[in-house]
Amino acid sequence: MLHKFLNEYGYERGPVVAHAIIADILTLVEQAYATDLPPRHVYWPAVAVANGATGKTPEIRDLVHVRLHLVTDAEVALLSADQGVDQPPARRTFNQQRFVRWCQEAYDQGAS
Repeated sequence: MLHKFLNEYGYERGPVVAHAIIADILTLVEQAYATDLPPRHVYWPAVAVANGATGKTPEIRDLVHVRLHLVTDAEVALLSADQGVDQPPARRTFNQQRFVRWCQEAYDQGAS
């Protein structure tokens, strides 16, 4: 990447800046695509709590990556129950409770 920055993107006089940009890119890729992700988990970009509620669209640099548990064993059991899959109210309750859990997990990791 450094070669491309220095020779193709006009940073031939700025190797220090090019190194900093490359380091930032690699950090973002590592956060978003970590290999240590357990089964049934996902990394999700979220707005950091420290940014507060400004009412503005967050910049990509203002996001933090949080790890969310997609579905728990208890939720699978609840949805697998006789009434769970076929009943819209049960599915709606399941989805609402899971969304609340995701919000809490994200908040516990520094996202709002």
